[in-house]
Amino acid sequence: PATMAMAGGLYPWTLLVSLGKVESGIREAKITFGKTNYSTDFEVMASADNKTWITLIHKTNNSDREIYLKFDPIDARLFKIRSFKPEKQGDPGGGMGIMEFELYR
Repeated sequence: PATMAMAGGLYPWTLLVSLGKVESGIREAKITFGKTNYSTDFEVMASADNKTWITLIHKTNNSDREIYLKFDPIDARLFKIRSFKPEKQGDPGGGMGIMEFELYR
C-alpha cells in the first residue's frame, strides 16, 4: 500500500500488464486506485496476442477508488488500463494512480 504506478507529469496514460503467457478462464478483475489519484474516465482491455483487444469496461464520471469487474471467462496475456481523464493538473482525480491490479479465475 505504500507504492503505486503513476506516470510522472502525464495525465492521460496507459498501464500495460503482461502475464508472461496466456492464462485461461480469467473472469474477474479488481483495480485499486490511489486514495487521491484515480481516473475519472478509463477503460480496461485484454488481449491474448497483442493484436486483437476486447474492452472489458469503459467507465466515465468515475469517483470510485476500487473497481470490481466480472465478465465471461477469457483467455488473455495482456491487459491495458487506459486513462482518458484527468487530462490536466487540477482536474478531478488528480491523475491515475494504480495501487493494485488483480485478476481471478
